[in-house]
Amino acid sequence: MGTSFVDYRGCGFWTRDAALETILGLMVVDLQPLSRSNDALSAVLDWWTLQATAGFNGCVSPSLDEKLADLSVRSVVIAGLRRVLAGLPADGLVELADHGFSERAERVTKGGPWRCPYALATWVTEVAKALLALIEGKLPATPDDFWWVDEHGRSKLPRIRRDVNPA
Repeated sequence: MGTSFVDYRGCGFWTRDAALETILGLMVVDLQPLSRSNDALSAVLDWWTLQATAGFNGCVSPSLDEKLADLSVRSVVIAGLRRVLAGLPADGLVELADHGFSERAERVTKGGPWRCPYALATWVTEVAKALLALIEGKLPATPDDFWWVDEHGRSKLPRIRRDVNPA
């Protein structure tokens, strides 16, 4: 299982792909009805669907700087993320079994292979919280570390210095 870095406006966090793919998929399901009349939002949801389903092991990218450049899209995404977060179960497995999501996945993958995202609810919840904090500008910067997000929440992951001579 891969890990990916999610960044926005110079800040970000690392997490497991499955949790990130699942929250992106849940966001697509939540925001899909609004995208019918909003081309900019529809393009974002297409991108997130591809990221959630194609299996980009270690390279899942919501591309938040680009996709949330339109402030109206950003505000819709924040509201959707709050709804998704409020509806997550406390434990168990979160699986996407939505017909509209499957249709979008078929379209954006052009009929190629794709998989339906799923992850443990505890991971998905913590990644959703970190994603919301990141988008709202409330994820503290960590100049000497990285944030790591797992089922226990955020923790600091020290950078490995490659410029130090061990001898």
